[in-house]
Amino acid sequence: MKKRMMNARARVRTRLRAEASARVVRSQLEALLEHAPAYILAVDENGAIQFINQVLPHLKKEDIVGSFWLDHIQPEQHDAMKERFRAVLETGTSQTYETIALGPNGVRVVFSAQMGAMRIEGRVVGAVIIAQDVTDLRRMQAELAISQRLAAVVVLAAGIAHEVNTPVQFVTDSVEFLREAIGDVFGVVEKLRILEALRGGGAGAPELEGAIAAAAEAREEADLPYLFAAIPKAFDRCFKGLDRVVAIVRSLNEFARPTRQAMVAVDLNRTIESAMATVRGEYEKLAELETELGELPLVTCYPDDIQKVLLDLVANAAHAIKGAANGSDRKGTIRVRTRLDGEGVVIAVTDTGTGIPETIAQRVFDPFFTTKEVGSGIGQGLALAWAVVKDVHGGELRFETTVGVGTTFFVRLPIVGKGPR
Repeated sequence: MKKRMMNARARVRTRLRAEASARVVRSQLEALLEHAPAYILAVDENGAIQFINQVLPHLKKEDIVGSFWLDHIQPEQHDAMKERFRAVLETGTSQTYETIALGPNGVRVVFSAQMGAMRIEGRVVGAVIIAQDVTDLRRMQAELAISQRLAAVVVLAAGIAHEVNTPVQFVTDSVEFLREAIGDVFGVVEKLRILEALRGGGAGAPELEGAIAAAAEAREEADLPYLFAAIPKAFDRCFKGLDRVVAIVRSLNEFARPTRQAMVAVDLNRTIESAMATVRGEYEKLAELETELGELPLVTCYPDDIQKVLLDLVANAAHAIKGAANGSDRKGTIRVRTRLDGEGVVIAVTDTGTGIPETIAQRVFDPFFTTKEVGSGIGQGLALAWAVVKDVHGGELRFETTVGVGTTFFVRLPIVGKGPR
């Protein structure tokens, strides 16, 4: 009897210890969920929210639990979210996306989220959503992109000034020549007018002969055959120069235009040509530019962002070629090619520069990493290019390099653009 009582008491103590341990674990789990730096939701297969660990300041948990999950997402995203939810329930695959909800006072809050399958005994019974508030991060990224855009404009300013000055200079020279030429022609015309007036007024032979001699002398000094050949060419130079200035201004306008609110289908080859016109001052003294632009369909993207990526890649190519020249006048080559690649297009930018050593190859896309001299750049160009291509457009950015030979950067973009975010 005594032994049975001792065993019973031992079982009670064991049960109490287990219950206490369970309470500690449950308290720890509740604290973990409550203070986790993310919003964790469980949604059943009908879309009803079964659990949420925390809510935005202006909401209450009891109002959220049991509600339909799409009621808390902006209407324009409903179709995309329904498709993601369906894919999770039917295939069990995870979905990564960004979504927008309304915070206090109607402020838009941006969430980076992942949706995965919720399983019980192997059967998918709903979805688990883990979302992080990235509003401040996205705001900082946008501000950084704007500052980098302004920095790029400053860096390009000298090259653009040169680009504009060159055609303006030969337009000015041509106009100066035309002014002098027209003056000479008018001089001949004036002598001929005097001769005509004398003949019409019945002047004598000596006066007529003097006027004829003066007209002949003016014609000889003016060199009319030369002027007749040179004046049309001077006008052509003026028109070509002005066309060049118009093209540069158009390229600058496209570069400086604020980011569109939605992706658009564009002629990517034309975007590349515009970018090359803008960045010409960056490379023309260092390299010859070669382009091989293949036949491409319209590509859905943010064209001004892609143009900025190209500007960064060409500027880096010019820097690499400058390093390879080692102070000599030898010019390198920058080659820009495009081609169709399945459901995407590829832009390749090749330089005959120094190549990228293996010791730094893994860091070229790191923010603030640069091999340039102090004051020549802050190392954000390739990091932002990576973000624009991969995160914004759902594409790929990679490179192939050989030290002492050169480097090729490959930008691959999906033709139809990135899916809904």
